[in-house]
Amino acid sequence: MNKLSLFVFFIFISLIPVKSFSLTRVDWNYEENGPLCPYMGYGMCISLKYSGDIQEGDYKKLNDFITNISKLNPKTRIGVIYLNSNGGDLYESFMLGKLIREHKIQVVIPMNSHCYSSCVFVLAAGVGRLSFGDVGIHSFYSVKTLDKNFNYDEEDKVYQKTLNDIRNYLNYMRVSQKIVDMMLTVPSSNLHILSSDELKETGLLGIDPLFQQYLVSQGMLKPPKVIQ
Repeated sequence: MNKLSLFVFFIFISLIPVKSFSLTRVDWNYEENGPLCPYMGYGMCISLKYSGDIQEGDYKKLNDFITNISKLNPKTRIGVIYLNSNGGDLYESFMLGKLIREHKIQVVIPMNSHCYSSCVFVLAAGVGRLSFGDVGIHSFYSVKTLDKNFNYDEEDKVYQKTLNDIRNYLNYMRVSQKIVDMMLTVPSSNLHILSSDELKETGLLGIDPLFQQYLVSQGMLKPPKVIQ
């Protein structure tokens, strides 16, 4: 299957209606074989651009898309996702993130774009993570706590479970726990934009060690300097 067939496929799926304001694919492109989009044994590598809030069903949309691409042309892989999102459903972000990591996809926040709230967990999933736009964090909350009559003890249990789930997710992604520690210091009604140093400290600007070693082995990155 050639590039023309893929182009026709992208035109066709762009006509399929999507849920308003949900994470939506807005562009795509072919990428050269290199550190941004290595072929990794495939014949082609493409990048996708997504924008919108993260809502229930977004995991299925991306998974279905990857499956369809694989059926159309098994020699094509998705290597990069450019992301612009306010965040949204936390657990949908986890599912998206695990799918991204499974397929060894890098995540980039382009210039004039942003990644806020639960979007950071999608960013954390990238085997490579680059941020040219703003990355913002705050503490998480349950919608039920917006009700003045919410059950404090029940929500305390939910909060603790969510916190544990976040830590387990970050461990799975081999990303520093510093990000969740920082989140807990920012009220849910506020937003803290991470500095370049904070992005590096939390691992939201960086590369997975195994993926880095792969790029080194392929001559796409220089070997890390030996510290004596």
